[in-house]
Amino acid sequence: MKQFSRIAKGKKPVYFNEVIDVLIDANLAMASEISVLRERLQMLESVAAEKNCFTSEDIENYVPGPAEREQAQSQRAALISRIFSGFESALLSFRKSAQDER
Repeated sequence: MKQFSRIAKGKKPVYFNEVIDVLIDANLAMASEISVLRERLQMLESVAAEKNCFTSEDIENYVPGPAEREQAQSQRAALISRIFSGFESALLSFRKSAQDER
């Protein structure tokens, strides 16, 4: 089977306009993240219930430690970066266009 490059080449296509496309990309990224998280959470809760590991109340009362908070912060930053990377690209493109017009 042929392996394809994971890096897109060439200009990104514009379907509506750059701003709307960036908003659509961000929404699709968020929807994808939410879908995966909900599925994994449902699986985790089902396994926990089957094995009598913990209850919903245990989850509500849980307080993460410093290492877990640091990991959560790192994961949050990565998620934000994935979701909003299109905005950053668009902003850089807009700035470059503005400079080129001068």
